[in-house]
Amino acid sequence: MASRISIRVLAKRSISLWSVVERNGSPMGLQNGGVSGSPQTPHTSEVSKQSGIFAFQHVRSLVGSTKPELKDDTDDVPNMPRLSSSGTMGRRFYKKTHTKPAEDGSGYIVMLDGRELKTPARKPLKVPNAALALAIAAEWEWQQSGIRPYTMPMMKLAATSIDQIPRDRERVIHTLLKYFHTDSLCLRAEDTDPVAEKQSAVWDPLIDWAEQEIGERPAVTSSIFGTTQPSHVLEAMEKVLMQSSDWQLAAIDWLAGTARSLIVALAIARGRLGIEEAMEVIRLEENHQVEEWGYVEGGHDIDEADMRVKIAACSVFMRLL
Repeated sequence: MASRISIRVLAKRSISLWSVVERNGSPMGLQNGGVSGSPQTPHTSEVSKQSGIFAFQHVRSLVGSTKPELKDDTDDVPNMPRLSSSGTMGRRFYKKTHTKPAEDGSGYIVMLDGRELKTPARKPLKVPNAALALAIAAEWEWQQSGIRPYTMPMMKLAATSIDQIPRDRERVIHTLLKYFHTDSLCLRAEDTDPVAEKQSAVWDPLIDWAEQEIGERPAVTSSIFGTTQPSHVLEAMEKVLMQSSDWQLAAIDWLAGTARSLIVALAIARGRLGIEEAMEVIRLEENHQVEEWGYVEGGHDIDEADMRVKIAACSVFMRLL
């Protein structure tokens, strides 16, 4: 179980990482795939070919420069073991992390010392580009004496893209469409409710955007019985989801669960919503309650930080694909 302090720290690191990518839509420096060790001068000609790549200095500022005292007596990268009561899955067994191109030339892999990182299903963790590989390497570099999976959302997304989505792609899409009927943006308060005006002001523009994006307008209701999306709306959304890559679908699935909205998930994935805009949309009703009844320290703040981590991680993940 992640502690409150850990969630807050992770939220700050995720926002910092997202901000770096957001501010630098143009190419940034890639430090030869390295995450640990002294910075070297990047090759300008090679860097210019990379879009949205991390500057080494930014990655180092995120993962920190302190090193725990380590032993190097592990022969292979272990399959993900069970978590301990402290939320760790064993001690840190490596000294440094770095990335390198895959041997087949079709992506990049993350290395822990001289060993190739694998997914929980023991598949090679091969990602589409150097930027994403470096982001995952940064998460592993940040680990201290114990490895804490909840501090590695990018690793989780990549592993899901490789292990689960290819196998369960049809089921994932079916589930997303099933819960599209209860999309939070489509279920509104009655007109007499004070929050209804806020919902219309913040959510209606996203309904308009969704109509343009998928070609059909999602149904919206204030009925206590909810709504059922028409078949032509479901078919249009299914077409969009089918066109998504395994990597994109993994992020959309996580976002939809976090936001309780497939529309919000798609808006984040397509760049329509930034992280702060997404937080405002998702937490609109809760923020209204806070205005009415007050802020609960140790409750609202932790929920917000946890949500921010997930939204930020998915935003970075999508931007780096």
